[in-house]
Amino acid sequence: AAARAIRARVPGADAEVVALDLASLRSVDACVAGLHEDLDAIVANAGVTPAGGRARHRRTTVDGFEEMMGTNALGHFALVAGLAPRLRAGGRVVMLGSLAHRFSPLDLGDLAGERRMPALVRYGRSKTACMMIAAELDRRWRAAGSDRLALSAHPGYAVDALTPPQDPADRPRGIAARRRVAGAGRVLVQGKDAGAWPIVHA
Repeated sequence: AAARAIRARVPGADAEVVALDLASLRSVDACVAGLHEDLDAIVANAGVTPAGGRARHRRTTVDGFEEMMGTNALGHFALVAGLAPRLRAGGRVVMLGSLAHRFSPLDLGDLAGERRMPALVRYGRSKTACMMIAAELDRRWRAAGSDRLALSAHPGYAVDALTPPQDPADRPRGIAARRRVAGAGRVLVQGKDAGAWPIVHA
């Protein structure tokens, strides 16, 4: 769908779709092996959020990592590590951050996420890790005299028709509460197009 939309808006665009499941390191390796052209940028824009059943249970990836850390951080780390050698001079890596990192410091003693914690904290920890990956990669490139950049960008709270629905138990109860949430949403929530702006401009 994304490739069709790009071709419809940009006649002659060369848009290629490559299968990738960030929750599987084997899939990440296959994706890297299937890409042969040099790259101008790598945008680490995929991942999972604390929606639905994830709010109740700790889940793991096929490789045994806690789902959000394994998908959002470790999967992207493996992808960027595999593709970075193909990044052209002046190219950049953009990792997606989140305000959730402010209340989710990374616990190096529990990267597996085995302690009980709210799903939003698990998500925030994965985003903290993403931002640390970008900061360290940028530091290393600068130390090596490279003109490549690694950045973090925050898309804000962006939703569309594909955004996973929240568990009904999490919905506000009562008409007044729902109206307050709806009013806040009109101010705080934006569409996917607006959410993409800071990432593209990074």
